[in-house]
Amino acid sequence: MGKRVRVAAVLVICPFILAACGFGGGPHGLPAPPGDAHCPAFVSHDPHGPACRDVTRFQFQEAGQDTEVDLERPPKGGTNDLSYDHFTGELKPINGARVLLYAKDSGWWWGGEPDKRSDYPAEEKCHNKSTEGQGAFSKDDLKAKFSIFCIKTAENHDGFLFVTPIADQKPDAYTVYTYIWIR
Repeated sequence: MGKRVRVAAVLVICPFILAACGFGGGPHGLPAPPGDAHCPAFVSHDPHGPACRDVTRFQFQEAGQDTEVDLERPPKGGTNDLSYDHFTGELKPINGARVLLYAKDSGWWWGGEPDKRSDYPAEEKCHNKSTEGQGAFSKDDLKAKFSIFCIKTAENHDGFLFVTPIADQKPDAYTVYTYIWIR
């Protein structure tokens, strides 16, 4: 009986320890992939109606599977938005997708990483910033401890990317969490 109690206690405590150490789930404040809602085949096209959110995690690295990705994923996507060059380590928006830096590690007034959803941009903020978007990521921004970029996808959806470099990789490698609002 004593062994069963200890095993049960370990099984109950382990998830809390793993979460406290940063294992499992997404970066601070973001839901764990594949997100809090998978977008259904039909989504309202009302610009002020409810949006579904597609939250996904990608790893772009030398031996990784991701080369070109569609941030909305079917059924709402179909056109790739980001491209990663496995030879050079270049990450870039493609097919008309646009990005603009929202913040990076030196931009937080409290000196740490964002730790709640309200620390990230809202849909309206990224929608307004996306008209200023550039065609490429800045190498300096991608080398920061983390960077947050607003993005306008190839299908004209707004969202943001939370990008962290993967340490000690050649060519440059990244973990990218995407948060896309789909209407």
